[in-house]
Amino acid sequence: MSKTVKMLAVICAVACLFSVGAYAATDTEYKFPFPNTALGSLFYDDIHSRTYATASVIPSVNTTATNYLLCTNKTDYIITTNVLKITSAGTYPFTFKSGYGGYGNPCCLAGYPDSSAWPWAAYTATGSWTY
Repeated sequence: MSKTVKMLAVICAVACLFSVGAYAATDTEYKFPFPNTALGSLFYDDIHSRTYATASVIPSVNTTATNYLLCTNKTDYIITTNVLKITSAGTYPFTFKSGYGGYGNPCCLAGYPDSSAWPWAAYTATGSWTY
């Protein structure tokens, strides 16, 4: 191969490596201190603009069964994804409903104890979520 072709290949490879960072998912930590009552047990994280094609919740510890979902804001409670019932640490991807989930669209993580865990002791769910 000529030097020009090799140099062009290197430049393209470097450009591709730098562009991957621009599309990396954004991680945000959350901490939901659930009380031992159903009243007041729905918590929201801050609203963010979508920056990646997928979104996931990543609980950091095993907890009481907790439901997670993404919604558009903290007042209309428009659910944009499936509801994930989670009891253990790991990475759990959301599936967006039709018409939601595009780049730049607002979303926030919401969580609440699953009713199957009733009665539950007060607990704190922590972790991160990607958007």
